[in-house]
Amino acid sequence: MHGSCGVDARLFSVCFSKVYERGLKAIPLSVDLWIHYINFATEVQTADEAGQENLRSVYESAVSAAGTEFRSDRLWDLYLAWEQEQGNLKNVTAIYNRLLSIPTQMYSHHFEKFKDHVNTHLPKDILPLDEFLQLRTDVLANTPGIEPEIPGAEPDDGPPGVVPPPGV
Repeated sequence: MHGSCGVDARLFSVCFSKVYERGLKAIPLSVDLWIHYINFATEVQTADEAGQENLRSVYESAVSAAGTEFRSDRLWDLYLAWEQEQGNLKNVTAIYNRLLSIPTQMYSHHFEKFKDHVNTHLPKDILPLDEFLQLRTDVLANTPGIEPEIPGAEPDDGPPGVVPPPGV
């Protein structure tokens, strides 16, 4: 390597980062190398929003490069666990959506975990707003006995079967 990393922690992490980047450029399909790089990046990133976005970018680079490998399950699991720790349930759903389109070694395991994810969270918490509203509209339209809500109409607070007088 050119130059010296010295003892400055910031400079030291920059040097390590460059070594990882060179390694990943040489063997981008190495799931193990990506996992080591992610662990390193997790240690040196700040906990603020910018640090989270930088780390998410590393995860995205990793799954873009090596995520279609048959044995990439550990990489996906790491990404899913990190997004869950961040509380980003919609991102977790989106990651599962991508993962379940790839034939990985532990596909059945991921499918079971996805079902658990869906069954333990409300749809509004795990779906983007437009998908949630479309799903809600479809359910209301296809469920007998449920009248779809009319946008802008006032809610009916009366008991079922009681029709209020006009103008109330």
